[in-house]
Amino acid sequence: MDLKELARRCEMPPQSFEDHIRIGFFAHAYIHTMMDCVVDAPHRPHNDYLTVLARGCQLVREDMLCQSSQNHNTTQHSPPPTITPAVVRLTPDSRVTRPVEEKDLASWRSDPGHLVGKGFISAEMVHRVFIVMDYAVKQVKGAQYDVVYEDSGLYDVTVVDPDTLLSMLTGAELIINM
Repeated sequence: MDLKELARRCEMPPQSFEDHIRIGFFAHAYIHTMMDCVVDAPHRPHNDYLTVLARGCQLVREDMLCQSSQNHNTTQHSPPPTITPAVVRLTPDSRVTRPVEEKDLASWRSDPGHLVGKGFISAEMVHRVFIVMDYAVKQVKGAQYDVVYEDSGLYDVTVVDPDTLLSMLTGAELIINM
């Protein structure tokens, strides 16, 4: 995709939350391409890069202030989405969940392979749905889990150690109808 096509997609009017996310990704790709290939090119002074970054930060702050003042002047607020949109659906649409309990964490500590195939909704500000896809013990790196997020797709596997995964599960929701 070239810069003109990215720019065109960044300017499309969003119709849904998913459109906002897509436009954000297109804008991110556009910005990285411009910064890496144009602004921070080897023949350009590094000061150009810093100037563009400073101006970009200033524009973002101004836009956030403008949106904040517009939100205070309107009477109806649409609630922010609670779960990120799925790139690939790994869990049922109508999820049945329950909070992860301390006894669950203790059970998974003693039998780490039992986590494989389980789905969760994270306790982050914007909830992310993820599945523990695999568990392995490597000679050098030790125990590791492969985690896949619905909003990232099947090919973006996050490798985490058991302690990190268990801390992610603290406060999370377990999807029990999988």
